[in-house]
Amino acid sequence: QAVFATVSIDAGPILAPFLVGSAAVAEVESNSTRSQAQRISPPVVISGNISFAGDVDYFQFTANQGDVVTALVSTASLGSALDSVLYLLNSEGTTLAYNDENGLFYQSDSFLQAVLPSDGTYYLVVTDYSSRGGVNGTYRLHVQLQKPRAPSVSAARPNRGAP
Repeated sequence: QAVFATVSIDAGPILAPFLVGSAAVAEVESNSTRSQAQRISPPVVISGNISFAGDVDYFQFTANQGDVVTALVSTASLGSALDSVLYLLNSEGTTLAYNDENGLFYQSDSFLQAVLPSDGTYYLVVTDYSSRGGVNGTYRLHVQLQKPRAPSVSAARPNRGAP
């Protein structure tokens, strides 16, 4: 059963909901290049492993212009030695965003959130900062895709008689 959780500061959420407590999808090797990327359909949690020095794991998804992708690589909570780095690439392989040691969670975890610029195929890439790997290179990749929200007005005041 999937349960959504949201991180909030003060009165409002700062992150999109994440899947917690749901069964993770296993990473499928070989997914070490864009052409071999494992296809995913967010929302999803992937259980993966950077299994050898220089290993890189690619995950492919499709999205629309304006969609917001939120991705978190969790390692520390698993007792993993992986110092993750997370990349978001477009269909041509150009880096749109990346993160190493974000300030929101454990320092070895990676987090990114981005508004996607066009319809198409995108890639999330997980690797180790020092290009290590091995038995203890496990991670969980949490991926959420949200449609953009239209702005809303929660309160309005009359303009003191002005039209």
